Amino acid sequence: MIIEMKIHSIVDVITNSSTTIYSYCDGCIDPAKELITEFIKTIGGKEYEGKTADDLFYIGEFCETWCYSQFEDVCEDESIENPFENVSDITSYIHKTIEDVLTGKKEKPDWMTVVEEYENYEYYIFPTTVYIIPRDEKYKKIGELLKNFLFSVRHEAING
Repeated sequence: MIIEMKIHSIVDVITNSSTTIYSYCDGCIDPAKELITEFIKTIGGKEYEGKTADDLFYIGEFCETWCYSQFEDVCEDESIENPFENVSDITSYIHKTIEDVLTGKKEKPDWMTVVEEYENYEYYIFPTTVYIIPRDEKYKKIGELLKNFLFSVRHEAING
């Protein structure tokens, strides 16, 4: 089970209208791990003594799933093979690839890196998500509660 957490957004005002922009941020994994590790140390009990976030979860940052499906549109390097050529369910394939990379079953493929590094002429980059996979079923609830807490804010104000 993969738990997905969008990275906090920034707000940009464009021609008298407001837009939420999710940006690729490579500095959120360490703070997430520190938060989980501190929770473990503070309220974990003897069972969790000496454990860190890495002992409970696989944690990584990737683009949102739909972004990788844009590979053909953003890849200019013809030497990188299209991973979706013979794939019937692209979303499932992407999720499985993320899971395999997170759990160390395989290295991150070049096609993922191409998408993650893509920037168009307007400096647009694809939004990213923190992915968490519990290393054991008993840690699943901790991951879900962390996600619920981080996304507990339900109000967004738009001026303009």
